[in-house]
Amino acid sequence: MKTKLLLVAVSCLFFFSLTGYAQMAPPAQMQQSLAGRQGLERLLKTSNRMFWDGRFINEMAVTALNDPEIRSALGVSDGQNQEIQAARGKAMSAFADNPEIEKLHDEIRAIYDFDDPFMLKADEETAKKFWDMQDKVRNQEVIYMSDALDKILPPELKQKVNESQLAIMGEMPIIAPNMFEALNLTDAQKQQMKKIKKDFEPEFEKHLDNFVKGSMFLLDKRYAEVEKQGGSIENHEAFQKKLMEDPAYKRVQEEIQTQGKAFSEKFKIKMFDVLTDEQWVRLQKLVDDPTEYGKILRTKLRKERGEREKTEAWAPGPNSW
Repeated sequence: MKTKLLLVAVSCLFFFSLTGYAQMAPPAQMQQSLAGRQGLERLLKTSNRMFWDGRFINEMAVTALNDPEIRSALGVSDGQNQEIQAARGKAMSAFADNPEIEKLHDEIRAIYDFDDPFMLKADEETAKKFWDMQDKVRNQEVIYMSDALDKILPPELKQKVNESQLAIMGEMPIIAPNMFEALNLTDAQKQQMKKIKKDFEPEFEKHLDNFVKGSMFLLDKRYAEVEKQGGSIENHEAFQKKLMEDPAYKRVQEEIQTQGKAFSEKFKIKMFDVLTDEQWVRLQKLVDDPTEYGKILRTKLRKERGEREKTEAWAPGPNSW
């Protein structure tokens, strides 16, 4: 059981710690390792696709409940939070105990090297097999947990969470149709939004390919600079400034962010067209005068982004669009 949960934890680690991965992998080894590069490219795509599919909203909400300030703003008592977190833990255990997942874990365990956690030394065939299985487990886990949390969270809490997502929409690089459910969409409107999203899929995938290509270019530049500085960074602000002095680095970073915003704006406008006048007014009110939770979440996101921009070099992930 511990091994199974460890493998799930490894999956989550890969999923949410892209920056840590970049810092832990030795530059030369990372650049020479096909397995390492292949894994990071897949993670970048998978994480962004899950945001695009709206699969992280419930997970973000449950994680946020561990913050007393957010819990208070949402009107969730300590006891309610403990019940929600316990239910989440049971759902994770149930997922790990699923026979199909157990089989995948056995296959992963057969080729996984705990002395080489990022499979940097694996050959191409082994790396592909490993990442194929990791992708399968990761995708099934996110879908399973998203559906499980949807049943765990009280309806009034889900409404508040959706309202907050709309309130911070301007801070998010990727939006999903289920964010708009706070506006009481009709079934016809939900279908319209799903069709719009489907129509945008080819453009999204093309943009995602460009995003990953640009991200890997920036990481290579970053690794090279770290190596020049002896393998460690003591002054992050000076390090970021040094990177931005490279015209190619600056150009690619700006292209990633500009193209990402352009795509998101184009997509949002199409979604807005589905709304009625009454829903549009409601949306504007949520953005201009968000709920207490929305205000707190927006403030925290802006603070985190500001601190990151001041102290750290660009790092890949859904929030880097």
